[in-house]
Amino acid sequence: MRPHRDKKPAQVDPQQTIKPWEEYLHKEQVKAQKTAQRQERKPLHVSTTLPKLKRTRLSRLVKNTLIVLAVLLTVGASAGYFLTPFSRVREISVTGTNIAADQAVIDESGIRSGAGLVHLFLHRQDYTGRLLKRMPLLRSAAIDRVGINDIVLRVKEHPVVGYTVKNGIYYPILSTGVVLTAGQSKPVGNYPVYADFTSNQHIKLAVKVYASLAAHVQGDISEIHDIGDKANPNRVMLYMNDQNKVIADLNTLKEKMAYYPAMKAQLKGAGIVDLEVGAYAVPKGSEKDTKNP
Repeated sequence: MRPHRDKKPAQVDPQQTIKPWEEYLHKEQVKAQKTAQRQERKPLHVSTTLPKLKRTRLSRLVKNTLIVLAVLLTVGASAGYFLTPFSRVREISVTGTNIAADQAVIDESGIRSGAGLVHLFLHRQDYTGRLLKRMPLLRSAAIDRVGINDIVLRVKEHPVVGYTVKNGIYYPILSTGVVLTAGQSKPVGNYPVYADFTSNQHIKLAVKVYASLAAHVQGDISEIHDIGDKANPNRVMLYMNDQNKVIADLNTLKEKMAYYPAMKAQLKGAGIVDLEVGAYAVPKGSEKDTKNP
């Protein structure tokens, strides 16, 4: 008797299993395409398209109307503004002046009450540039509006570093070395008087050297006299607040003024400290003193 053998299960092809499902999906896609084509060929009814067209036209009309109204309102408001007093300068004030007169600043600026604000601010650089050119005392200038139509000129002045005197009139000297043409009967502040200077370039050099000195040294100087000659055109004499005199060269004044306290200590009273070549002190009234200016 032959032994019994188990039969192997029949193998199933996966492609045959999926094929019915693929055919079903294909049929559904074909149906969907045919349905879409029929709907595209179906004519739209007027009752469907007309409301949409009306809404589109109305939206465009409203948009265009709003644009036109905005333009008209802008033009009207601008025209109305220029016809009102608010479009013109009412009052002008000045801040930052110590020496210059406020009215002089206003006059030199060229700005007048009643001038158009728009024109003024469109050309503010021209106004400030002209003001600085006409008034060398001013270091900077700016135009600002205060309130609705008031104007303020904010200026800064070059610091005054001394005075030059002529016929009893004191003329301020600025840190730039410029001597102002407007004089005054007496100096203001603790600034030295520059005397006997005949050259503007020489005054500028003296001002530059003075500005480089320490603050306590500057405060000790009362007058600076030009005593230069052909041998040394930069020779100066300083009149000190302690009644001493200092002879020095502008080129070496800053360095040699460090010796002044020691030289002054050698004097029992007022005298002359010579720092031009060396560094020595002589009492007032001595033979060497009488040889100096």
